[in-house]
Amino acid sequence: LKERIEELEKRLEEMAQRFSVCNTVLHMMLSAGHCDVQKISNARRASVMEGELSELKEQLVARDVSPALAYKPTCPHEHTSAKSKVVAVKASQVGL
Repeated sequence: LKERIEELEKRLEEMAQRFSVCNTVLHMMLSAGHCDVQKISNARRASVMEGELSELKEQLVARDVSPALAYKPTCPHEHTSAKSKVVAVKASQVGL
């Protein structure tokens, strides 16, 4: 156990050093104008949005609600009013 802890501490230190180097290089590139701050900001936003989308998909799977079923009638020949569709979507959102 002691050896495993030492190994993990060593890996953590290596990761911290790599992060420090990457951070330094990024700041150098930004200050030299080799990197567009807006592109970095957009990439971060896209990453956050991907994470949120994945989380929503996981929530749908956990509720066992298909996104297609939430917006379409279960029977293609069934003609329902807009009001009943809204009720169906709301019912699926609360887990009914």
